[in-house]
Amino acid sequence: MADLGIAVRIKTQVAEVKPGAVQLQGGDVVPAQLCVGAAGAFPHGWLAQTDLPLVEGFIDVRPDLRVRGDDALFAVGDCAHMAHAPRPKAGVFAVRAAPVLKHNLTVALAGGAMRHFRPQKHYLKLISLGGKRALAEKYGLTLEGAALWQWKDRIDRAFMDRLDNLPAMTPQRLKGLVAQGETETQSPCARGAVRRSARVCWIRRLMCSGLQQERWSPPRAMMLPSCANLAVDFRCFRRIISEPLSPILL
Repeated sequence: MADLGIAVRIKTQVAEVKPGAVQLQGGDVVPAQLCVGAAGAFPHGWLAQTDLPLVEGFIDVRPDLRVRGDDALFAVGDCAHMAHAPRPKAGVFAVRAAPVLKHNLTVALAGGAMRHFRPQKHYLKLISLGGKRALAEKYGLTLEGAALWQWKDRIDRAFMDRLDNLPAMTPQRLKGLVAQGETETQSPCARGAVRRSARVCWIRRLMCSGLQQERWSPPRAMMLPSCANLAVDFRCFRRIISEPLSPILL
C-alpha cells in the first residue's frame, strides 16, 4: 500500500467528515475529495427499540434461522447473530442462507421439518487492489495478481448481469407445498379445493340421508371470497376434508 502512496493510520478515530476533508479525533485534518466508509457491518438503531432478543445489537437466531423465542419470525443476513455458528458479516453467508430460509418459510406455512443452516467455516475473499490487480485469501493462504482481478471482475459482472433485463413475470400455477395445503389465489388449484370440499359435504349428506340415487356434479364456475376471508374459508374446508365422516346432517 505504501508503494501506491497510501498512508495507513492505526488506532485513529474519525471525529467528523466535512466537505473536502476528514477531521480526526486528535485534531488532524486529512484532505479528501471522496470519502468511503468501510467500517464493517453495524446493527440498525431501531432494533434496540424493539423487544427482540439482541446480541451486541444483532437479532439472536436459532439454527433454523427463527428468532429465538418467536417461532413465527425469521432473521437472516447482517442483521442476524448466529449463536450456534458465529461468522463475520459477509454476503456469502446471507446468500447461502437463502435456500434454507425458503425451505423453512414453506415449512412454517405448510408443515414439515425445519432445516438447520450450517455455514461454512472458510470462504473465498477477493479484494481489488487497484491497477486491475486483486488479492485472494482462503484457508489462510493468499495470492495476488492480475489474473485474480480478471476472475473477480468476471464474477462481479455475471452477478450484476442477473439484475438487468429481467424477464416479464407471468402468473403461473402454484406447484408443490403451499400454505396449509391450499392456495390463496383464484387459481385452478384453489377452485379444485372448493369443489373437493363441496363433494365431501355432498358425500356426508348422502350417507346421512340415504339418497343413494343422487349424483354429484361439480359447478362449472365458483366465485371465491375476498382475500381477507379466503384463508379462514380454506381452514374450514380443510377441517371438513380432514375430519372423519360422521352421521351428522350438514
